[in-house]
Amino acid sequence: MNENQNLPEKIEVKEEKKVEKAKEKKPNIFVRFGRFIKRFFRDYISEMKKVTWMSARDVRKSTILVAVSVVIVGVATLGIDSLFSFIIKWLGSLY
Repeated sequence: MNENQNLPEKIEVKEEKKVEKAKEKKPNIFVRFGRFIKRFFRDYISEMKKVTWMSARDVRKSTILVAVSVVIVGVATLGIDSLFSFIIKWLGSLY
């Protein structure tokens, strides 16, 4: 019976909490969006300070390596494509 007597009190406490939550009003969408943008850029700047940047010499070397690799792959693709084209034309001429 003791639990049944506390039951209405528990319900009242829950209802009071709901009323308190309803009274707490969120800021409008523009304020929340502004806070989000502000936090985003603050975190962005903080993370960019942690980045270790390559030296100019390393960047130059990497750029040259990528350019040479692209040329080699392009020439290889051209060669394979020309070979397959020649084979297909040759097979087409047999019929």
